[in-house]
Amino acid sequence: MLKRLIGPLAVISLSLFACGNEEADSPNEETAESTESTVASPDEIMNQITESSSEDERPSVSLDFNTGVEWTDEGYTALLSEDGSYAVTGYIEGGDKLFLVQDGEVMEEIPLTDTLDFEYTMEGGLSENQVYYFVADDRLEVGQTDVNLDDADRAEKVTFAVE
Repeated sequence: MLKRLIGPLAVISLSLFACGNEEADSPNEETAESTESTVASPDEIMNQITESSSEDERPSVSLDFNTGVEWTDEGYTALLSEDGSYAVTGYIEGGDKLFLVQDGEVMEEIPLTDTLDFEYTMEGGLSENQVYYFVADDRLEVGQTDVNLDDADRAEKVTFAVE
């Protein structure tokens, strides 16, 4: 007798289970319409990405030193050579201009070789420490006085220290 009851109970349970899933799996008309309106084609997605990206996105620029500086807790410190001058060498990647900036003013453009290497020399004999920034950013011009280093492509602080 138990076998007679299990069969119909199983069929009823499966039917109820299937009905419950059918309702959960099949979206109603409102959901189907709203889904269709929010799905974007690949072209629309690419257009949204292009429109939302800033037109002034700058390339990644690196600035590295080869000789003439050492790293300290406060940043780079230029080393005074035996002849009493400072000679800093290095290279940039991803940019094509390098400037020396002090207190927001572009002091000079540092020439680059064809391979984007640079050498900057400064006479020693300073009476106090001088802080300069080597700034790789092609938007700058010599004599500019409103340089915001936070907006620069790359800026490295170098202290020319009195020994």
